[in-house]
Amino acid sequence: MTINMSIFMGLVLILSAGKLPDTGQTNSYTDTFGEDSDYTIHAPVYIDNGNGTISDSITKLIWQKGDGGEMTWEDAIVYADSLTLGLYDDWRLPTPGEAFNILNMDRLNPALDTDYFIISDAEYWWTSAQRADDPERIWVTNTGGGIGPHPKTETISAGGSKRYHVRCVRGDQSVSKFINNNDGTVSDSSTGLLWQQTEPGIMSWEAALTYCEQLELGEYDDWRLPNIKELRTICDEGYINPSINTNYFPGAMANRYWSSTTEINGPSRAWFVNLKYGLTSYEEKTIQLNVRAVRGGIKRATRVDVEPVDLIHSHTFQIHPVYPNPFNSSTNISYQLIKAQQVSISVFSIDGKKIADLINQIQSQGEYQLKWDTGGLPTGTYIIRFQVGSNSEIRKCILMK
Repeated sequence: MTINMSIFMGLVLILSAGKLPDTGQTNSYTDTFGEDSDYTIHAPVYIDNGNGTISDSITKLIWQKGDGGEMTWEDAIVYADSLTLGLYDDWRLPTPGEAFNILNMDRLNPALDTDYFIISDAEYWWTSAQRADDPERIWVTNTGGGIGPHPKTETISAGGSKRYHVRCVRGDQSVSKFINNNDGTVSDSSTGLLWQQTEPGIMSWEAALTYCEQLELGEYDDWRLPNIKELRTICDEGYINPSINTNYFPGAMANRYWSSTTEINGPSRAWFVNLKYGLTSYEEKTIQLNVRAVRGGIKRATRVDVEPVDLIHSHTFQIHPVYPNPFNSSTNISYQLIKAQQVSISVFSIDGKKIADLINQIQSQGEYQLKWDTGGLPTGTYIIRFQVGSNSEIRKCILMK
């Protein structure tokens, strides 16, 4: 059975409440519930596109697989602007948030998933942002898993002794959009997270875990201590002392705030964000730091009615990825092209390993159906990547036996 997306109604989709990947931390470092590894919300999922690029299935960004080497910040801007890779020429330097979100807090030196990203001799990676009060300092990520503003002159090409490299990205930039709910909470529409608006004071890391788990606020009782990536999303490089929009978070101080993420090189320490500028570092868990709770970001299954669309005027292609979904032996893929294009459809396991190429050829305008025989594959979740011309989509499907 096949089905045309342009007339299909009532499609069941798995919708993500946000676009923020987890830190990758899976080990437990305390018996107190609420640490980073106790919550799996959006586990990182990367796909190697086989052309020097890596797709992030959570953020939908595409990354340069290797980095471009050591260079000055000014040269890094030029490099990104002139880069052509994987048939794309719209590469750019990442924002601080984007660069921080590909770090993996379960790895060290580099704190990257090196199953996908190529190891280099980089110590730092440039971002696109200057420190708000000092344009000679640039926000950079480092191989230990942190982020902070550093002098441009530290890199070798500028006369320094450290290696600052460039890794480019492409895709839409996400901007935090806060909403004051007038009940002691603030929503961020870009991540799907809900934040405690004010703060309870200072406490140790263990006490912070317990406080957040026991918090009842805004008619919710599922609060938790944010992981380091979540906590970093409320920082704004346009502000200093504190580096947060105090219109939404009144009373926020230029102090250090606990995250739920342990520093794996010294498990007696945990990561924090310093709101003076928004940099991250770590401290002994017995030290008393500030706390702000978070909730949300959980995936939910939702029924969505898909209205008919005029494909000729609104899309270059339209895909209904699999039908039925879930499925148990074979399934069908339907898509429609409004012009001749190169079509590539590949299947990956949930951890990003390629399983099969279903098609890779130029096809003319028209409607197509493709049968995917899943015999021999184990039960589980799979990812189908559609690459049609310069457009791509990534969808999840579930095989049940």
